[in-house]
Formats: sequence, C-alpha cells, structure tokens
Amino acid sequence: MAKLEKTLTIDGREICFRASGLTPIVYNRLFRGRDYFRDLELLQNLEAFNDIEEEEEKTSFPLTVDDYDQFMRICFCMAYQGLGKGVASPEHKAFLDEYPDMYAWIDSFGSFDMVSILGDVIELWAGNAETVVKTKNAHPAPPVK
Repeated sequence: MAKLEKTLTIDGREICFRASGLTPIVYNRLFRGRDYFRDLELLQNLEAFNDIEEEEEKTSFPLTVDDYDQFMRICFCMAYQGLGKGVASPEHKAFLDEYPDMYAWIDSFGSFDMVSILGDVIELWAGNAETVVKTKNAHPAPPVK
C-alpha cells in the first residue's frame, strides 16, 4: 500500500501530512467513539465545496460547524502521522504532550485557512481511502481446516 504524503504551509509553519494503511487505526485511537469509515461519508459536503470554482458560489455554500470539525480531525490525524513512522516515536509523544487534542493544536495557529489546504487534504484522504478499501485478492484462499 502506498504512503501518501504532502507538506503544507499553515500560518507560516510547514506541516507534513501523511496518510497510509495505518490511518484508520490512528484516527480511531485519536478520536475515541468516531469511526474512520463512517466519517469518510461526512467528507462529501467538503468535497462538493472544494469542487466549486466560482468564489461567489463558495461564499454562499452551506458549510457547517460539523464539516469544519470533521476537517480538523482529518488534519490533526494526518499531521500526527506526518511526524514519522509508526505512532510511538518520541516525536509522537511530544506532539501529544504539547497538543493533547485537536483543539489545542488548532489553537496553536494564528490562523488556519481551511480553504487553501482543503483540496490537498481531501486528495490525501481520498487517495488513502482508495488504497485502504481496495481488495487485494478477489479470490481469497479457503479457510484453513
């Protein structure tokens, strides 16, 4: 499975966003009570917003607080993964010590321009979703007796 990675600039800070086969597990552990695959469906509204080309239409598009919250969960999860391989490195521990939840992380930015990074984040998320849900073997081996 391919690792998807992109470095984005947010409020002057370079943030590495990563998605991989580990993303569903990391997401579900960071956000207890959430489900990675169900939350994929919530991205439809954000994808529709991202597809709008006219600025005037974007200003009247009905994005909700739930859409924003979902987007921030995605960003937090991918930024966490972007720190390095696995999820138990000293960098990961330091990140969670400094930002115990996504709200502390978001609050560490002077501004967080969702619209400027939306396309890149959705591309990573959607690309990862494709690789996570693809069946590798259409004809699995029979169970061992």
